[in-house]
Amino acid sequence: MMRHSLFFAVWPDAVMRARLSEAAERALSNRDAQDGRRVDPSRYHLTLAYLGNHAQVSPQIIEPIVEAAESVRAHACTLILDRVGHFGADVGWLGASTCPDTLSALHAALHARLADMGFPAPTPTTPFVPHVTLLRRARTPLADAALKPAWPWCIDAFALVQGTLTSSVRYRVLRTFPLSERSRST
Repeated sequence: MMRHSLFFAVWPDAVMRARLSEAAERALSNRDAQDGRRVDPSRYHLTLAYLGNHAQVSPQIIEPIVEAAESVRAHACTLILDRVGHFGADVGWLGASTCPDTLSALHAALHARLADMGFPAPTPTTPFVPHVTLLRRARTPLADAALKPAWPWCIDAFALVQGTLTSSVRYRVLRTFPLSERSRST
């Protein structure tokens, strides 16, 4: 049986995806190729909110989620990707030393709207760490390090994404939600 996951994410455009891929190559270049599973660049994204697994994805599920996302008001920003790090030993990522207030506000607003709909909210002790996963199932952690040069990521939209798990995961953007253009520096 196929499983479908739904989540909100910042989805990189082709130029940013190429930059992420280049940064991943640099970050992972000294690792044994057998130590972990590298994430395919076509699946790079920055998760904002995970909505769980579903046996089917129907309009009855999607429509209220889309309405909730459309009600979120947030501004575009620039995230500076300047760190390589890990969660536990098995997940390596590319991320930021600091999170722009506007991105934190988008994350919080999305979770508040989703909590109103009955989706679980993140625990208050779990900070939002904006990151792009590069490596899974590693035997040794990816060393925490500065990424040089740092990459600016202009975030001007977020997306509702469906993941379909068969023999591998395929992602499909269902809907994109633009952010307003107040400021890119915060």
